[in-house]
Amino acid sequence: MPPTATRRPPLVVVHARRDRSGPWLTVPRLWLVVVLGAIGVMELAQLPGAVDLAYHLKVGQLMVAEHAVPRTDVLAWTTAGRPWLDQNWGAQLVLYGIWRLGGFPLLTITGAALTVASWALVAAACRRRTANLRLIAGTVLAGYAVAAAAFSVRPQLFSLLLFAAELYLLEVARTRPRVALAIPLLVPLWANLHGAFVVGIGLLLVEASAAAWRRVQERFAWPAVARATVAEYERAIAGARPRAGEPGADAPPRADAPGGAGGPRTGERGGTGGRQAHVKGGGEC
Repeated sequence: MPPTATRRPPLVVVHARRDRSGPWLTVPRLWLVVVLGAIGVMELAQLPGAVDLAYHLKVGQLMVAEHAVPRTDVLAWTTAGRPWLDQNWGAQLVLYGIWRLGGFPLLTITGAALTVASWALVAAACRRRTANLRLIAGTVLAGYAVAAAAFSVRPQLFSLLLFAAELYLLEVARTRPRVALAIPLLVPLWANLHGAFVVGIGLLLVEASAAAWRRVQERFAWPAVARATVAEYERAIAGARPRAGEPGADAPPRADAPGGAGGPRTGERGGTGGRQAHVKGGGEC
């Protein structure tokens, strides 16, 4: 019977059923709450230490005073007066406004809030793939431990937040495709906050390519056909071999076979070649 190609099952998205009869804060959820709270505490325990924070605040002050985005460099000595494309002007205005309201302590609180929000969005995206909250909490904690230095108060922090938001929206769009329409709205905002908006475009292209490849696999079922062909080939090879108990399965090698029990071996004196040589010469051993 020819092998039949089976289609791959669609992507399974985990949906947790909310038990409204019990308390919301269960032990697994407590793990995640503790991890996010620890991240917030660690961010609050340190003052903003980015080396370029003062530079961003100064540029924000210049934009407020001149009511325009700077077009030429007025801060660097070696490039003073040259054309300058300030990719971070939006974030610089936001940071300067926060600094005017509450100084560096308010900047610290804002940085901690954005960091916790970023990792909460990552946890929410992971939650749509697995129901193991302990695994999610451990993954978030390990990720923060590796990338803690990147979550400093500077324009890059807005890119990290928007990247996490895009990641979450892409996960939701797997079951609710209309949610993906909100992603193009993030790109213009992202482009005026930090130059890493191209990473968000790259993530969108990777997701679109993966979705197109899944559709091709589901339509043509190439992997299933390949696996079925290999399995049929292996069965044909196995069927050609004698099974245990059949005639010839355990038969000993023939004596006249090359390398057999009674056959001559290569290079052994007195073999067939030696006897033929004596016969031709007419002599006997």
